Amino acid sequence: AVVSTQSTGEQIVAKQNHINKIVKEAEEQEGTLKEIAIEKAEYQRLEGEINKLQQQLRSSQQMLESALMSVDERRELTAQAKSRQCTVKDLLSYAHLISSTLSFSAKAMASLGAKGG
Repeated sequence: AVVSTQSTGEQIVAKQNHINKIVKEAEEQEGTLKEIAIEKAEYQRLEGEINKLQQQLRSSQQMLESALMSVDERRELTAQAKSRQCTVKDLLSYAHLISSTLSFSAKAMASLGAKGG
């Protein structure tokens, strides 16, 4: 009976050690899961910032493309004017381009016209 008691005692100690090992592993996994959650939140934050920057870049590209097209149109119209091949329609088109580029409103243009003559 003594041999089986020691054997049972050893089994209890072995099971307790096993349980302690499992608890320690679970605590380590919990810490790892917390670290993963923190990293995931940081990743999502950075991804949001990247998306915002991509949208700003697209908007800037569109503005630049529009400005370049406007510059090209101005150059073409200026070249036509220098070569004296401008029609009244071309001059009106150029005047409209200038006024829209400078962001004058129709009301402001009307008030300038009324004051000027």
